[in-house]
Amino acid sequence: MDGNILVTPGELTKNAAEFTSAGNNMYQIANNMLQTAQSLSGIWSGEAANTYMNNFKRFQGSFDKLKRIIDKHSEALTELANLYQQAEQQNVEAASDFRNVLE
Repeated sequence: MDGNILVTPGELTKNAAEFTSAGNNMYQIANNMLQTAQSLSGIWSGEAANTYMNNFKRFQGSFDKLKRIIDKHSEALTELANLYQQAEQQNVEAASDFRNVLE
């Protein structure tokens, strides 16, 4: 079935929402982890603690980047759903126009 579109706009929109939700959950978990790591500062100090926190903050940057990528993917799925919906509407209108020509 090469070339056939087997997905519906609704399925694309649903998947976009699932990606957004998963991205938000991941981001919240990452923030919770950072807060937990920062809470160690009250009981752990020194060079090892500083190195640990600096590394963890770098990981936070990676989480931020991943969140942006997930958001972009979700936006792309939503845009595809909109494009498919518009194309289908245009096809319905063209078919209706064709029917009117035959009558």
